Amino acid sequence: MRGKDLIAALGKRLAGQKDVKTVTQAEIALHLNITEERLEALAEKPNLTPLQVADLIDRAAAKAVTDVEQAAIRPIVEFYGLDPVYSSHGVKFEMFSSQTDTGQHPYIAGVQDRLKSSHGIYIFYDSRGRAIYVGKAVLQTLWKEMNMAFNRDRKDYQQIKVVEHPNNKVKYRPYEEKHRRIGKLNVQLSYIASYVSAYEVSKGLISTVEALLIRGFANDLLNTRMEKI
Repeated sequence: MRGKDLIAALGKRLAGQKDVKTVTQAEIALHLNITEERLEALAEKPNLTPLQVADLIDRAAAKAVTDVEQAAIRPIVEFYGLDPVYSSHGVKFEMFSSQTDTGQHPYIAGVQDRLKSSHGIYIFYDSRGRAIYVGKAVLQTLWKEMNMAFNRDRKDYQQIKVVEHPNNKVKYRPYEEKHRRIGKLNVQLSYIASYVSAYEVSKGLISTVEALLIRGFANDLLNTRMEKI
């Protein structure tokens, strides 16, 4: 096989993967993990040997593994302070809004846009920065899944100790007259979460990474289901 024919075929395949019409020689060289000078030298060869083709395959495979490893987990935002606002329907909370009194905040809008287009793993933290809940977004986007978890009723699994005080206009009665018990109150994450981190994760690894985090911090998290790795 002539070198230029192999390189032309690789260029077409790479362009198809990138969904573009053509790719540059530099892009092909990077894909094969060789220099542009080496690519030009291969293109001039009238007949590539099987060993030369095998070497290109090995180099491309090693580059692909490196690319996957580097892109497997990418931070979107970490320990971001939550500022809950009512949703547009006024029924549930959203974790935060990019709208401010002076217009849209570009940084917050950027965070929202990235969450709305990504899948992966998220972690909620309490006011002391301790992880309290880990979740994943595979089918839904991170933004949608995180807000669903933020408002989800988790019944007896998410509780705080509180004293119930009257809401109506009654006279205050001191402790010696009225004993008030400290009881349990079921709460949503929107009541106890103060920070959140989100990571874009390759889809094939999302469930594994979530399971690893939950199992590794099983005694600290409010998650009840121990996922299998």
